[in-house]
Amino acid sequence: MKKILYLFIATILVSNCTKDTIVPPCTIPLIPCENPIQRTLINWDTCFELPMDIHGFVIAHNGDSPRRYPFYHSNAKKISFVKVSYQKSENINVNICDESYENGVIYSPNSEFNTLNQTVEVWNDDNWGLIAADWGIWKVKMNGDSLTKITNDNDNAYQLPTWCKNGESIYCYVNFNQNSPYYPSRSVLLDLMGNITHVFPFSGIGGKENNGKIATRAITVDYHQIGYIDLSTNEFMGLVDFDFDYYLQAIEWLDDNHIMWMQMESGQRAQEIFKVNINTLEVSSLFYKPDCENLIYRGISASPDGDGEILMTRQEYRYTAPHPDSLYYYERIEIMDTNTGEEWILEVE
Repeated sequence: MKKILYLFIATILVSNCTKDTIVPPCTIPLIPCENPIQRTLINWDTCFELPMDIHGFVIAHNGDSPRRYPFYHSNAKKISFVKVSYQKSENINVNICDESYENGVIYSPNSEFNTLNQTVEVWNDDNWGLIAADWGIWKVKMNGDSLTKITNDNDNAYQLPTWCKNGESIYCYVNFNQNSPYYPSRSVLLDLMGNITHVFPFSGIGGKENNGKIATRAITVDYHQIGYIDLSTNEFMGLVDFDFDYYLQAIEWLDDNHIMWMQMESGQRAQEIFKVNINTLEVSSLFYKPDCENLIYRGISASPDGDGEILMTRQEYRYTAPHPDSLYYYERIEIMDTNTGEEWILEVE
């Protein structure tokens, strides 16, 4: 029997206030900032070799249902994430003040999707999300309603969409068919009808827009750079040369003056997050993880408050007791303070 992977997209209101304040605009009795959604400080575990069976699979138990791809909304009190299950699929909205839930089916065996090759949950101010599925781009309301396919052709593969120009346009990466003059791939802008309005002279992974600029990695035959696209001119501004020996995992704005990116060395599991000042071009390291089999990070999303906090997916194997049969695999949402290096697990359902 085929295993079908279902995805949950959940929205949670989280607070960036201090312990002595409350979460506005609650209308029920005042609740401390850290309740009911808790942050659990997590310590760095030592690296260890994973036990394998004769077929090359890790010998471990599955922990809770994975939570993946956390993403900050324009309001720092909201995040989106994907919850993976083999039983059902819902879009879950959770209110931190009263833990009220609103559910809506977003992906199920009877939905329009045949395959979800990847998802990117990016919400604009109108609460529309973008999903990459069946090599096309779809939009959906946060409550699961109004699922609509944006792209119309079946010849090209659309990936990694992100809203731009106040939700009036979409930046994405396209693998073009062999008959296209843009073969094999380019980054493009789409209108809301799925029409290509601009083709950039490079292909690359992009992050969300900030002040009319999209952080992106650009690849051509002449250069491989980290930089940004100025949407007022559609021109790319290269800031830092990117080493082809490394794999770019994510790129994002850290604040108004800094772009950050996560990279991993080819064939290794060592990871590092860097930032570059777009004005001075100064580059510095925010975080480094050694080559560990038991831990890896995925994706980065920065708090829109510019306070240096970022969301990531933490994929790890952990021993829950001092015996070999206690190894479990987890995928959880992590918040990291890039100023102090402290890491917390966000305790969400």
